Amino acid sequence: MKSLTILLAATMTLFFGASSFATTVDLDASKIVWTGRKKVGDDSHTGTIKLKSATIGKDGTTGTFVADMNTINVTDLKGKKKNDFEGHMKSDDFFKVAQKGNDTATLKITSLKDGKAKGEFTMLGKTNPVTFDYTKKGNTYTGKLTLDRTKWGLIYGSGTWYKELTLNRVIEDNFDLEFTIVTKN
Repeated sequence: MKSLTILLAATMTLFFGASSFATTVDLDASKIVWTGRKKVGDDSHTGTIKLKSATIGKDGTTGTFVADMNTINVTDLKGKKKNDFEGHMKSDDFFKVAQKGNDTATLKITSLKDGKAKGEFTMLGKTNPVTFDYTKKGNTYTGKLTLDRTKWGLIYGSGTWYKELTLNRVIEDNFDLEFTIVTKN
């Protein structure tokens, strides 16, 4: 779930760069932060993912953004726990990044209007429509998106799919992506 969050966060970040009417997204200054949670308690994890590329349409209302799933980073753990968790998110339980075609996630934005973005997000060979809110200040776009990871086949630890899991083992299906997208003028 946390891996899915990272991927979606990266995708959202790329999209917002497209909405700026700029020609280039500053990949280094842009940021995607994911948060995944367990069903009970306050057990959560956060991290980041980097954008691999971003293409903005000439009209500034469309774009294609690609997140590099190999850059999944866990920011709330250190040492062996951090390395193990990142490895698990890249494994077949989550993003399967070693398999051809799974090392990226792509967001295609089809419409930007009145603080609402619409598009399609592709990950693990599945494409689903997405809609989210954003705000713009200068050349920076920010927002938060909540997504259901199971729509992309990320069912590990899902209480919706695995009814036999005890509540303390269930990972929420929904995860949050907070993004800051910076464009170059």
